[in-house]
Amino acid sequence: MTGSANMLEVSKVWKSYGRTVALRDVSFSVPRGDKVLLLGPNGAGKSTMVKMIMGLQKFRGAIRVDGFDVAKEGSKALARVGYLPQSPVFYDKLTVAEEAKLLATVKGVSAEAANAKLAMVGLGEKSRRKSMRSLSGGMRQRFALAMALLTDPPFLVFDEPLASIDLRGQLGFLEFVKRLDSRGTTVLIATHLTGFGDIADKVVVLNRGRVMAEGTPRDLMAKINADEVLYVKPKDGAEDQLARLVEGEADVRAIEGGKGGRLMVISVPAGSKLRLLKILLAESNSALVEDVSMDPSKIESSYGRLLQRTSPPSTAQTATKGEDD
Repeated sequence: MTGSANMLEVSKVWKSYGRTVALRDVSFSVPRGDKVLLLGPNGAGKSTMVKMIMGLQKFRGAIRVDGFDVAKEGSKALARVGYLPQSPVFYDKLTVAEEAKLLATVKGVSAEAANAKLAMVGLGEKSRRKSMRSLSGGMRQRFALAMALLTDPPFLVFDEPLASIDLRGQLGFLEFVKRLDSRGTTVLIATHLTGFGDIADKVVVLNRGRVMAEGTPRDLMAKINADEVLYVKPKDGAEDQLARLVEGEADVRAIEGGKGGRLMVISVPAGSKLRLLKILLAESNSALVEDVSMDPSKIESSYGRLLQRTSPPSTAQTATKGEDD
């Protein structure tokens, strides 16, 4: 381990396929112990970026993992990483236990340690007797995660980890990623539509091969003045009067309910939320409002606006060749 505050440092990385540019001067960092989203639409360059980090493709620029240069010290850099690809490939004719033992042997880990990792992700002894072919998408993803954890790496890299699993599998995977906090593991998650917004420490927005924005989820939401949602319950008989009061506020973007409805759903820019709350809760209006609750803006709900606000010029030449994200 080096003294750097960052587990991953990407500096001025370029990647081209012939005359087509897939990544254009990409720079960002992943602080130690943080969970970072590499967020962008299909074709943004996310999977290409992950392949660069894993030393699977050549590139211009510099990438360091735990201080080790991926291009010059690849074996040392990759020894620090557990990798979960978008579509893991296994020997389907083997049982779960046999596949785990094979991969453990390749990585120099005991079969007992492999079984412990399988148990950690919910693949107990009964599951280990199943063939790899029989596993559901969610179970295959959990198996792949266990194998990524075999050597207890300090850095995990996930490429679209929720892409091929059902809702139950997604929820289980999200819960496991949350539990990584106790291990101090650094995580980079490349995804096009995130379910990780609530647990991310930082987001890097990649679009058309460029880094378009970078910061905490809160910072990015403030940058685009993303909408927040207020749920206002009027007192009996006050629905119409309260609706007229709210409609008079220029910053209110949308209102659902009210005027006879028992609940008003109000969309308002985050920067204007406090002002509207003060109006709703003012003593002069206390006879109108029974209750107020709030749903803060999230990366998920503001994803489209975030991309629109940060999109590069349409003349930028980017790549889809060799790019499966």
